[in-house]
Amino acid sequence: MSVDRRIVVEASAVGVVGAVLAAVGLGPIALAIAGAVAACAWLARQGVFRLALGLVVVTTLGAASSVEVWASVSTYGRLAALGLLAIAVLREPTASDAPTASQRSVLGALVAIAGVATATTLWTIDVSTTLEQIVLLWTMVVIAAVASRRRWRTVEVVVGDVRVMVAVIAIVLVAGLVGHWLGVVPLPYGGRFQGLMANPNMAAQVGTLAIFLALAVLRLRRSWIALACIATSAATILLSESRTAIVAVVIGVVWMAVLAGARGLVAVVGLGIAGLCAATLLGPSPLQLALGRFGEVTAGDGLSGRSFIWSAGLDAVADRAHGWGWGTSDLVLADAYRAGATRELALTFHNSLLQVAVEGGVLAAVLLLVAYAGIVVPMLRTRRSSVAAALSGLAVAGIVAQMSESGVFGTGQVFPYLFWFGVCALLGLHAAARSEPGLPAEAGVRMVRR
Repeated sequence: MSVDRRIVVEASAVGVVGAVLAAVGLGPIALAIAGAVAACAWLARQGVFRLALGLVVVTTLGAASSVEVWASVSTYGRLAALGLLAIAVLREPTASDAPTASQRSVLGALVAIAGVATATTLWTIDVSTTLEQIVLLWTMVVIAAVASRRRWRTVEVVVGDVRVMVAVIAIVLVAGLVGHWLGVVPLPYGGRFQGLMANPNMAAQVGTLAIFLALAVLRLRRSWIALACIATSAATILLSESRTAIVAVVIGVVWMAVLAGARGLVAVVGLGIAGLCAATLLGPSPLQLALGRFGEVTAGDGLSGRSFIWSAGLDAVADRAHGWGWGTSDLVLADAYRAGATRELALTFHNSLLQVAVEGGVLAAVLLLVAYAGIVVPMLRTRRSSVAAALSGLAVAGIVAQMSESGVFGTGQVFPYLFWFGVCALLGLHAAARSEPGLPAEAGVRMVRR
């Protein structure tokens, strides 16, 4: 596993920049600026599509960050990045084969959800928010759908694109951990770690998907960046004490092990040993605190108040089955809090399916289930394709995580982009394998590698 000399030079330069900025009292801003310098220097060499993809990850991470400067720049910067990525993907050659049934199901459902979300502008309780979220939703859906049909058709292209996302996430997570170690990143929420993200759960969600994206890279090539991403993601999840993330990662890894057979069992044992070693290095405290939160009663509820929020969400769906307007969950929850239906003021319903039902109506929730169902066939046919197996694990972990989080269409954060881009890359690889009759998926992978 060789290390590019330019990366070493850039990393050293970033370290110097970060140290100087921290020395003059900029604190977390220093980490954000240093990370941005590193990301831009590396992305500039990756081509237009990957440059735009990296900028999308940088700005969507920033939009959900606790670093004010980064968050402010990313609020509108992500629109420019998404526009550039949309232009880049639309310039890709048109696919010559017909879409698979899975692609028609998933991509069709996403387009239909975007259509339903657009219709909610007619009765939304907040027109400006709904319009903003619809623009972001349509942009994400178009990029994911077109890339699945035109670009993400070979393992090398998929892994190259995923590697860009992994590199950016690794830099951000490292910056958060270093800031925590130096004491310049505060620990709100009862002392739970959140890195540079806006809250601990968001940091854990990023770490959850990043683990499987990094595994996809490692299945094709050796990469220090991917290994660093896995290590920092695991540390972030443990320090954030996110029960949802722990369960999602475990289920995703077990799914990959089932696909891989006996080799998968060996891999799971290896990951378990590595996890124990990491826990030993971090000390027993993070692991004990994370596991100790299972069964913990908060706000009169063993699910940290989620039971009350879910009950309020079901009441909201019953009141308006056609939805309250895309992106208006915070307003609906504020009304529920004032009415005494919830014990804490929440911003999301902590369940993606429920949140989609509240915002877009029952029809949108049904369409989301259709999209989930469409992923099943590619997931079951990834036994011979290791990269696709990692993306399959991402799909499983992502869906599990969204049972108690609301990020599947939270287009103000990075989760939906990582999740749906990963899912659509899986669909693209599945379609490419199906387009060559009699060609096993693993044989297709070997052809691409040559």
